[in-house]
Amino acid sequence: MTDQNISRYQDIIVTTATDVGLMVLAAIAFSVLGRWLIVLRPLKVGDLVTVAGLTGTVTEFGLFATTINAPDNVSTVVGNNKILGDSIPSFTHNPFRRVDLKCQLSGAADHKAAMQLLREKIATIPDVLAEPKVDV
Repeated sequence: MTDQNISRYQDIIVTTATDVGLMVLAAIAFSVLGRWLIVLRPLKVGDLVTVAGLTGTVTEFGLFATTINAPDNVSTVVGNNKILGDSIPSFTHNPFRRVDLKCQLSGAADHKAAMQLLREKIATIPDVLAEPKVDV
């Protein structure tokens, strides 16, 4: 064998060893992130969350990935590194949520009377809480 042949074999071995090392490192990292998800419990099955730019309900989570079912019934598997690398807004964690709505009035309308009417009508909606008071 010539020195060039040995050099080629060395290149192949080094490249293969580097690839295997990076795969093992990634597997360990995903496993650790999955364990952190299980220990910290920032989300649970059934929560409506936004993770990695995707909003949906958590259907399962494991050591390596979490499955999110979007409102249009598309199931997406998200790597745990994407979940723990960003904030996790949860729409179901708190018992109630504030809703902001905008309404437009005619320039000729009496805005004070419209605001009072909105307060009265919104307060009669069954799921609207008495405290905190409706703010219009």
